[in-house]
Amino acid sequence: MLAKLDDHTRQALRLARDQARQLRHAHVGTEHLLTGLVEEDLGLAAQVLTSAGLTTQVCADHLVHLVGRGGAPTPEDPPFTTRADQAVEQAHRHSVSLGYRRIGTEHLLIALLDQPDSGAAQLLTRARVSVEDLRDRLQAALHGLVLPPHTRPAVYLSYARPEDRHLAGRLADHLAEHDVEVVEAVHRADHLLVLIGPQWTLRDPMPAEFESALRHYVRVVPVLVDGARMPDVEPFNLATFRLVPELRHNTFRDDVQRLVQALEAS
Repeated sequence: MLAKLDDHTRQALRLARDQARQLRHAHVGTEHLLTGLVEEDLGLAAQVLTSAGLTTQVCADHLVHLVGRGGAPTPEDPPFTTRADQAVEQAHRHSVSLGYRRIGTEHLLIALLDQPDSGAAQLLTRARVSVEDLRDRLQAALHGLVLPPHTRPAVYLSYARPEDRHLAGRLADHLAEHDVEVVEAVHRADHLLVLIGPQWTLRDPMPAEFESALRHYVRVVPVLVDGARMPDVEPFNLATFRLVPELRHNTFRDDVQRLVQALEAS
C-alpha cells in the first residue's frame, strides 16, 4: 500500500508520525493524519484545510487537548490505529475509483471526512471547521476553482471592571481596522480575549464566559495590559494557554497589529 502513495501523501504520513512521537503517543490516529495533511503544506488537502482556517498550530493545540501528552517514550515507528489504517485503505479505494494511479492527499482527506466518529472528526469539531464546508472546498479544488478565503476572525472581549470598558471599546475599534469582528456572544466567537490589567480579579460574568468558551470550543486568549502578570485562576488556569500577547497604551496600535497576527496564525 505504501508504494502507492504519492510524495505529498508519503510526507504527510511522516509528519503524522513525527507529531505522535513529539507528543509521546503510542499510536498514530486519524487526528495525527489530519495534522500531517495540514503540516505537509503543498498537497491539495493542505490547500483545502488551510483555506478553511486550519493551521499546524491549531491542529497541534487541539491534538494536545484531545489526546494529551504521553508519559513513556514513543516507539521510533509508532503503529497506526485501526481507524488510521482504514483511512489509508479507503483513500486507496477512492484513488482507484477516480482513476488515479497514486494515492493523493485529497484521497486521504476524503477518507478522513468519511469517518464521522474519528479523532480527526473530533479535532475538526473542536477547531469549529465544518465537514460539509471541507467537502465543498475539496470539490472546488478538484475542479480547479479558486477556494474562498476563511471568514474573518471573530472575538469576544472579556474584562473585569466597568472602568475597563473604555479599553475594550478602543481595542474593538482597532480590531475592526484589521477586519476582526467583535461579537456579543461567546459561542459566536473564534477567540475569547480576556483583558488582564494590573488590578484584574476573577468576577462575574467571567466564569460563565469561560465555561461557555470551553463548551463551544472557543479559544481563550489572555491579553496582558500595561505590564500585568498572568494570574493563576482555577479551574480555568489561564497560565496553561500558549498565546499571551501584551497591550500597552504607549504602543497600542502596534500591539494590536501583533495581536491580530498572532490570532490569525493560531
